[in-house]
Amino acid sequence: MAATPAHGVVDAHLHVVSNDITTFPLQPRGVGRDWWTGRAVDAPSVGSTLRANGVERGVIVQAVGPYFTDNRYARAVVEAEPDRYALVVAIDASAPDAADQLVAEVARGAVAGVRVFAAGGDGSWLADDRARAVWSAAADAGTALVVACFADHLRLLAQRLAEQPDVVVALDHCAFVSLRGGPPYRAADALWDLAALPSVHVKISTIVLEAAAADSTAAFVEHAVAAFGADRLAWGSDHPQSYETGYADMLALARSACVTLDPADAEAILGRTAQRLWFA
Repeated sequence: MAATPAHGVVDAHLHVVSNDITTFPLQPRGVGRDWWTGRAVDAPSVGSTLRANGVERGVIVQAVGPYFTDNRYARAVVEAEPDRYALVVAIDASAPDAADQLVAEVARGAVAGVRVFAAGGDGSWLADDRARAVWSAAADAGTALVVACFADHLRLLAQRLAEQPDVVVALDHCAFVSLRGGPPYRAADALWDLAALPSVHVKISTIVLEAAAADSTAAFVEHAVAAFGADRLAWGSDHPQSYETGYADMLALARSACVTLDPADAEAILGRTAQRLWFA
């Protein structure tokens, strides 16, 4: 039987894009693909999908592809339903004023986390004073960072985390590491090395589970739990950006990936970790 948390599922990775392009104009920067055109991706549509599948809460992660760092729509959605959604805004971490952007976004209120983006762009900021300033600002603000990066950024990220270990970090999509070869996933060693840093949490998204399915999603999740512990892992659908898979199937995939775990560990991945990180 697929695992079902006793206290409800929390989806740690959702996106929303408004139909109202006058109030919330699109500002694409060529990051990723155009997933928001031709399908219902606004807050009412996403909310309806979650309710239809019994998902109690979700984390609205700023959609960098269509909006870059204009967080107004994501913020409006969360402010309208604060008991249902938590907000992760985005800043331009490569900019000289990245730390000031973080401070300003947190000051506007309702921020559960701040997304910093290296995937699909320049990740050199991770190696210099821009990153140090962002981590220091996050520590001062008491906010978590959500890091979107690729596997080849993880060594730089590890250095930053070791220097400033007091900031909670959640890693999007397991940094898109390669899972080739199956367990013990040696191609993903840079990810497993981060387990030694207690501030690091990892999002196991639909993207990751579909990659793991070539061998076994359950084997991958078991390995991740052995490395990080279930309380540092959170499931996120990536709905509606990962639109090729229906939401019910995403949820079923997540539950089946946790089926061999102790029920308490399954509950952590499917809800409790996200609840603690973004709704506490």
